[in-house]
Amino acid sequence: MGKIINIANNKGGCGKTVVSVNLATALAIKKKRVLVIDADPQSNTTTALLPGDIHLKDTAYELFNPNIKKPIEFDSLVYPTIRKSLYIIPNVLETAGHEISLIESMTKGHPVYSLLQERCREYCLNNFDYVLIDNMPSLGIFLSLTLAISDSVIIPVDVGSAASMLGVKNILDLMSTISEEINPELTSAKILTNRVDKRISACMANIDSIKMKFGDENIFKASIPTSADFQNAEALPPNTVFDYNLKSKGAQAFRKIANEFLRTY
Repeated sequence: MGKIINIANNKGGCGKTVVSVNLATALAIKKKRVLVIDADPQSNTTTALLPGDIHLKDTAYELFNPNIKKPIEFDSLVYPTIRKSLYIIPNVLETAGHEISLIESMTKGHPVYSLLQERCREYCLNNFDYVLIDNMPSLGIFLSLTLAISDSVIIPVDVGSAASMLGVKNILDLMSTISEEINPELTSAKILTNRVDKRISACMANIDSIKMKFGDENIFKASIPTSADFQNAEALPPNTVFDYNLKSKGAQAFRKIANEFLRTY
């Protein structure tokens, strides 16, 4: 059985997509069968991992559509990526339009939180070693739905941003609610520090603050360094640091993160 790992922080710019794209690639390099679900209609993860000439038919638009009554053919949502053994359910901007329908369904007493549980949890667990879910920077309905099928959460934190750190508590609070009321399998969370520059005292002070507040055991020992590798990779598709430069500082960091991830999950 696989594991479904949610990558979430309601603060934008903290590195959710960077983590989703590069951790998934690092795990695939280690011969794990990995699925990424792009749950953000901005679709940056989709752009990073899919070949540019691929034609999209079914996407996360169908996955999150509350008005589809018949069972979804899940294989039609899953696309191969630029990396062997790495797959993606891509997203499109139009998926954002489902938000109102999903909220309306919830207020009418419909069990929308079971939407993804019924549509994809069993499929994901049976067909992949790991499923990583990239989310939009929001505490809204899409994040609640993806937490309802997740086993654990990785919370990326930009250690140069106080707002990014405040987002940790928001995610943990929402996790607690989802775990108690909807998904008892959602049992753990770990913080992954991003944009770490050991030369900057404020950065290191923020890391110490995170450890004191949330516990050293709840933070990845490995971290994502401040590096132009990620910007360069994003500007020059394919968009992973491994495709940009296998020997780059960014690629080395994600190898360490992947090793720790495999020991943890």
